[in-house]
Amino acid sequence: ALGGPEHVDIIQGIERGDALPGLRNYLDIAETARKVGFEVVKERDLAKPPALPWWTRLKMGRIAYWRNHILVMVLSALGIAPKGTLDVHEMLFRTADYLTRGGDSGIFSPMHMILCRKPESPASS
Repeated sequence: ALGGPEHVDIIQGIERGDALPGLRNYLDIAETARKVGFEVVKERDLAKPPALPWWTRLKMGRIAYWRNHILVMVLSALGIAPKGTLDVHEMLFRTADYLTRGGDSGIFSPMHMILCRKPESPASS
């Protein structure tokens, strides 16, 4: 079910990994825009078909991740890579996994666009 524990885990993982303040349902965003006086002109998820799944490239990166992980480990051990590089690399891989799960389950899109217009204020007399 939407909003179950697995979905909450995915969304929180994306928020942490991408340093986001808190993801919202796109319906909530449009409603909030209307409440503060904007007219919602158009809404469209640019990631929906006919576009190919946006997370495909993240899935394909697993072999590259392990190759790069070994390289980063060696460079860190030699003191060539800056301190913390290995931790950042692991965090990025975990985030890619959360993003992939969000795309696979259909609960996350990085490209839901909402075009709003501020109504013209009446001319002052």
